[in-house]
Amino acid sequence: MAHVVEQMACNSYAREQQLRKQVNSLQIEINQSRMQHQLTAITETSYFKNVQQPTKQRRPETSQED
Repeated sequence: MAHVVEQMACNSYAREQQLRKQVNSLQIEINQSRMQHQLTAITETSYFKNVQQPTKQRRPETSQED
C-alpha cells in the first residue's frame, strides 16, 4: 500500500513539474506577444514615423552662399 501511495506521489510530482514548464513557456509566449503589440503601437505613431524620416526631408533646404 505504501508503495502505491509513493508511486502516486512521484507521478503527481512529475505531472506538476511538467505543468510548471508549460506555464513558464506560455508566460514567455504571452510576454513576447505583448512586447510585439507594444512595439507595433509605438512604431505606428506619427511621432515615430516623423523621427524615421531622413533629416533632409524634415528640414527645409537652406541655400548656402559662398
